[in-house]
Amino acid sequence: MVRAFGYSSNGGPDVQEFLDREMPTPLGGELLVEVRAAEVNAVAWKARAAEAPAAVAIVDASGNVRDRGQFLVTCRCTRRIS
Repeated sequence: MVRAFGYSSNGGPDVQEFLDREMPTPLGGELLVEVRAAEVNAVAWKARAAEAPAAVAIVDASGNVRDRGQFLVTCRCTRRIS
């Protein structure tokens, strides 16, 4: 299990919470990143306040690459990204 910050219902800032999620497996050209710092900007909070589906509310983030999809053969899995 991993922890994510997001929302499971729409509304104001009070609906934001830490969510328990299954550890994702990156597909094809995706990276799995352990997020160390993140920004929730106007796009994220407007989606939360609207009728948008529940989501993890991170738009910009930095952290450490933990795994990679099968098409990213040259990526070192311990690199920091931002």
